[in-house]
Amino acid sequence: MPKDTINILLIEDDEDDFILIDDILSEIESPKISLNWENTYEGGLAAIQTEEYDVCLLDYRLGEKDGIELLKTAIEGNFQTPIILITGQGDRELDLLAMKIGAVDYLNKLEIQEHTLERVIRYAIERNKNLIALKKSQEKLQEAQKIANLGNWELDLKTQKITLSDEVFRIFGLSPTQQQPTYAEFLQMFLPESRKLWEKNMALILEKTQKYEFEYEIMRPDGTLRYLYTKTSLITNSNLEPIGIFGTILDMTERQKTELELKKIRKQEHLLSLLIDKINQSLNLEEILETTVKSVREFLQCDRALIYRFLPDFSGFVEKESLASDCSSLLGMTIVDPCFPNSNILERYKQGHFSVISNVNRPEIQECYAEMLIKFQVKANLVLPILITNETEKKNHTDNSEVHVWGLLIAHHCRENRQWKISETKLLRRLAAQIAIAIQKAQFYQSLESLNQKLTDKNLFLQKEITERKRAEAEIKFLLETTQSINNTDNFHSALTIILQSCCKLIDWDFSEAWIPNQDTNLLECSQGWHPEKPDFFECRDRSLKLAFSNNNGLPGRIFASQKSEWVEHFSTESILAATDLKTAFGVPIIVENKVLAILVFFNKKVLSKQPHIMQLIEAVATQLGSLVQRKQAEESLKIAEQRYQEIVENAVDGIFQTTPSGRFISANMALARIYGYSLPEELIKDTQDISRQLYCEANRRQEFISAIETDNAVYNFESLVYRKDGNTMWISENARAVNDSQGRLLYYEGTVSDITERKIAQEALKLQKQQMQELLLNILPDKIAQRLQAGARAIADSFDDVSVLFSDLVGFTEFSSNVSAIELVDFLNLIFSEFDQLAQKYRLEKIKTIGDAYMVVGGLLIKQEDHLQAIANMALEMQACLDRICIQQQTSLALRIGIHVGPVVAGVIGKTKFIYDLWGDTVNIASRMESSGIDGEIQVTSFIYQRLKEKFVFEERGEVSIKGKGNMTTYLLKEKVDSDVISSC
Repeated sequence: MPKDTINILLIEDDEDDFILIDDILSEIESPKISLNWENTYEGGLAAIQTEEYDVCLLDYRLGEKDGIELLKTAIEGNFQTPIILITGQGDRELDLLAMKIGAVDYLNKLEIQEHTLERVIRYAIERNKNLIALKKSQEKLQEAQKIANLGNWELDLKTQKITLSDEVFRIFGLSPTQQQPTYAEFLQMFLPESRKLWEKNMALILEKTQKYEFEYEIMRPDGTLRYLYTKTSLITNSNLEPIGIFGTILDMTERQKTELELKKIRKQEHLLSLLIDKINQSLNLEEILETTVKSVREFLQCDRALIYRFLPDFSGFVEKESLASDCSSLLGMTIVDPCFPNSNILERYKQGHFSVISNVNRPEIQECYAEMLIKFQVKANLVLPILITNETEKKNHTDNSEVHVWGLLIAHHCRENRQWKISETKLLRRLAAQIAIAIQKAQFYQSLESLNQKLTDKNLFLQKEITERKRAEAEIKFLLETTQSINNTDNFHSALTIILQSCCKLIDWDFSEAWIPNQDTNLLECSQGWHPEKPDFFECRDRSLKLAFSNNNGLPGRIFASQKSEWVEHFSTESILAATDLKTAFGVPIIVENKVLAILVFFNKKVLSKQPHIMQLIEAVATQLGSLVQRKQAEESLKIAEQRYQEIVENAVDGIFQTTPSGRFISANMALARIYGYSLPEELIKDTQDISRQLYCEANRRQEFISAIETDNAVYNFESLVYRKDGNTMWISENARAVNDSQGRLLYYEGTVSDITERKIAQEALKLQKQQMQELLLNILPDKIAQRLQAGARAIADSFDDVSVLFSDLVGFTEFSSNVSAIELVDFLNLIFSEFDQLAQKYRLEKIKTIGDAYMVVGGLLIKQEDHLQAIANMALEMQACLDRICIQQQTSLALRIGIHVGPVVAGVIGKTKFIYDLWGDTVNIASRMESSGIDGEIQVTSFIYQRLKEKFVFEERGEVSIKGKGNMTTYLLKEKVDSDVISSC
């Protein structure tokens, strides 16, 4: 069919009525009408289901069945064809029922005319197009929410009814097609703690009337746990009274799982650190091994953890064991691996090999080994060697190190197969290395204890040597405790503080300081210090912090230059500390690879001669500290590298970057390159020389990014508009932090980038849709009524004591409309009524409706206006003047018949599918009768109007007029204002 053809389906059981409607439609010249007639209920329903028709005319009577039943079936079937109900009786209740069910309009067969029928059909088609477009817009919004995994909900505080979007249904594991849950059913899906938190937060929102963000946990019907993030705000009416709560729900389960996994890894790291500390604090081998197996089973959550120790014949036995209650014990059992004699597994263990088996029944596992594991109820295991370095001495006195496999650290999983994680193997490898060190320490300590006992038993006369040995043991213990303390520190400065205090207390000296070279000034500056809590030492400490020594200047400067320890028996002539009670001093350098890292200086209130033993002890501590500093620096670098690698792996779904403070990329991943439109990260890094200028659309956005990080050392959800490689723009969200070195200096920025362009577009589309809906509602209803409906008002009905009502009708319009086209007719009516609308705005009056060529306006209804009756009289006079001018311009002859009355009315909103604001009461009826019984071209008013306006307007008494339902009434004709001013043209 051509586009200018309207396909109409008529469902009518009376052939005469079909012929009547066909004749009326045949008089419509444009557009072309194609009419199809069905005379049965079944045939009509089948025709509607094809959805081939632009509009359907449905008769109320269809034999034994009626059109209302067919209308219900079509609406429930969600058919797209708009339906107009045709009745043969003026039954108001039937009309309202049809509109309530879903008919777009209704017509009385006795009143159907060509222009009326055409207008109703056009209206129905246009309304259906708008509804389809609105539905598509809503579907796009739902699709955008589905992509973002973001839904919304709204709670009516009065009815406690909650409305969920389709995406919220999906997030909660429900079908969007099912019925909306009650508020109680909705809360029942929250876990108990989250439900309490929800109710607490709802009360907080009502109390504070602010926007809030919260996280909750729910249990889906299928038993799966989901983590939700919701933003919530309060909805108020025009009086700022709370009427509802609106919120969005984001499914953040995957992110939460990632965070839980990270917490688990951190917990394991923490447990490993505690275990290593506990091992290092003990020299008892039995205690070390017992602690190890218990801790391994705890943080791996496995069924059995054991330490297998090799015997000289390469068999072995279970030295220590920790197991679950339902597992059999292997403790003390000698075990021979049947596969061991025919393999080179021992050499592989020496090279760092370890075994990971997730399923003993996999074909690549040797059959003999699998049978042994099954015998011990093992389904998955993890085996790491414990390697010890043995020092041997050859004839030429040259030391040689040999790696020895002391035993194995083993984890068994007996209940089920298990996929071991890389992080778990890394933890156990580190633990195995620490166990090896602890074993060597314990063996050394045991050997030392044994030797001491033998020497004591052998010669009691060597008491002096024994005393010296005990002192040496005390010093060794001191060195061991110092080593353990340094191992527990985070950085070099913390280690210095521990060393200064420990050394002072050990040698019983009064004051100590550490001097560190400044890399920029080449001067020695005082860093850490220790002294007893006495006022005179506080003064010494303050003076030192203000000093700086150059090379070879003062005691620290001389030691820095010579890289050798120095003793000063009395320093009264060279030190700022001469004014105190401190007399003797000595200093020891901390040297690493021929570089002085720091100088330790100690002071005593006594004048003491040089004591080489003390200096040697502190030098030993300094040497140990130097090696530990090297290890700490290596560990710190490794930790940063591991942390960087771990963060990249965990956040690889988003763009990841590292940038210099000046604004260049250090590194970027493939996701970041794709976000900015590049094929490779290297291309992005090379092409971007200035992030501030090349990426950010706003000139100062990069500086705002840096300022935000400087405030909290990190920034979250930092949203910006940026350029892609092709010049197009997009929206991104950044999470970033500053990375500093051990001395607090800024190294670089690192973080992640997410593309949020689609979310931004969806937000703007939603905003535009709301604005369009608001404008549409204001075009249908008065502003205050629209606000009340939006605030949740269900029924609106108000009484007003004094309202002026004006009805007008175009005289001669029927004859005029028969001589012009439909478009010309509508344009002419639009021209007249648009000018009438401007007059209503001018006089602050409220237009109620237009019915055909009739126009209704009221005053004093929703806007408080003392002179509303005078305003409506002025408008009536100007309406006549406007029509006269338009008729002259359009070369036509029409007159305006106007009727006015004033009094009490009832006003309210009716309808559910199409709102209308209307007035009822005797005042409305009399005003309508004033118009219908009036004189063409005149303004007829009641005696009430005359009495109230006779001082300001000129009236002409018409006399008694028969008014339907009222009998004879004296009426007047409004002529002009009293001052005879010329009515201004509109």
